[in-house]
Amino acid sequence: MSISDNVKQVQSIISSHVQEVEPTLIAVTKSVGVDVANALYAEGIRDFGENRPDALLEKVEGMPKDARFHFIGTLQTRKVRQIIDYVAVSTLLTGCLSQQRLTSARTGQSIVSFK
Repeated sequence: MSISDNVKQVQSIISSHVQEVEPTLIAVTKSVGVDVANALYAEGIRDFGENRPDALLEKVEGMPKDARFHFIGTLQTRKVRQIIDYVAVSTLLTGCLSQQRLTSARTGQSIVSFK
């Protein structure tokens, strides 16, 4: 099945189950390269999820500027500053960092911390 067919199938499933709100489809691209992420972009996907800072930064550099990125999972304290300017959402969910550390990484952001 092609990327285009996959995107259409997922969008069809979502639209058949969700009717009151328009959800944001986030393509998790943690196991594929920039070429596949760009193919998804060409199909209309604008939100991408990554779980490694280096992969996220690689895609930021290799994709159009209006692509939005979301970090999935936990993040080491020393790596927060590497990605904080590139994630689309102002809330960073984490299981290992304190709210104070994240707030100090970028003031003005809303931070939620789960333990």
